Amino acid sequence: MRNIQDGRIRLASQGSAESDGGSGEKRFPLPALLAVILFFLFWLSLLFTVPVRDFVYSPAWVFVSVRRRLEELYRFLFLGGSPFGITVWQMLAVVLSGAALSCCGAALKGGFRNVMAGPSTMGVMAGGSLGTLIYLLLFVSDTAEGTTAVFDAAAYASRNFLDLYGRQLFTLAGCFAGVGFILAVAFAAGRGRLSAPAMIVSGTVFSVLIQNASSLIQYFMIVKNPDDPRITAIRELMMGSFNGITTGLSVAMMAAPILLCLGLILLLSPRLDLLALDEAEAVSLGFPIRRYRLCLVAVSTVLTAVVVSFCGHIGMLGFMVPLLGRKLAGPALRRQLPVDMLLGAILLVLIFDAATVAGLSDYLNLFTSGIGSVVMLVLLLSGRGGGR
Repeated sequence: MRNIQDGRIRLASQGSAESDGGSGEKRFPLPALLAVILFFLFWLSLLFTVPVRDFVYSPAWVFVSVRRRLEELYRFLFLGGSPFGITVWQMLAVVLSGAALSCCGAALKGGFRNVMAGPSTMGVMAGGSLGTLIYLLLFVSDTAEGTTAVFDAAAYASRNFLDLYGRQLFTLAGCFAGVGFILAVAFAAGRGRLSAPAMIVSGTVFSVLIQNASSLIQYFMIVKNPDDPRITAIRELMMGSFNGITTGLSVAMMAAPILLCLGLILLLSPRLDLLALDEAEAVSLGFPIRRYRLCLVAVSTVLTAVVVSFCGHIGMLGFMVPLLGRKLAGPALRRQLPVDMLLGAILLVLIFDAATVAGLSDYLNLFTSGIGSVVMLVLLLSGRGGGR
């Protein structure tokens, strides 16, 4: 009986993927093309991205600037280090964050069958921000130094467990609390069934409340002590910044959970297409749909928590990238997820470059939220699909 159910599940999954993609297996591999674009964009960003205030409109200046960066890159790679290494580590963190948030958004959209679902609209990112705020208020002194860049290997010996991992643990707890609260409201509003409108509305309201709370906290901190270093930490948390990424150790600590979670989602992706089925139909096929949804929520929450704890609030990326990925790769998650990861990394690299050129690299959330808001408005005005 178990074998018959497994066979029916495989047939349903294959049928869903074939109806979505058609002759997708014969097309040029889109993930390979996106990977090549990301590779060249990564190196172009390292060599050519310069704040506009420092740029000189001269071919000779461009040649000298690129040559100097190549020399610094050579010293970083082969001669034991260079200040240019910080730029390399930050670019790697940008790629990881873009892939993580985009994959998180695609998984939540597919898991809950709602185009509006994402780490920003479901309260995951706001919950992480709340957890980080609590940690900064309760466990960081108003005279502390280095609250935004604490990942220094030489100083680890003098710190206890809470000093080393307290911020990450509070961020993770806040993410789970946020998404748990939103899902509880959605199920209560739907009288035992998930209410998508309640989920989106409550997630949006929760995010606004957290932003207002952070603004009030910053205001009272400034009034009490304008030199409080936590003010900068809170600003970078809410606006999104990669200034805290200064060493390879911080990138490694960030990459380990992200790559593990991304690998797990890709491993499960062939079965995740069945989440598009109605719950009663999935149960009739013997597919544990609630278990898989809980797994998606847990993995997506961890991905968001890692990004928030290291880089702050980077909103709307997980909302808009899956919409483009669905257009390019189709709704089948096993095809869409790799495309979304690469698209998210590419888009965040471009946004980071634009912010760096404008001198606003400490305000990434201004760019991502602005673009995402336009995408949401277009979606709502796009006729029948937007109405749904």
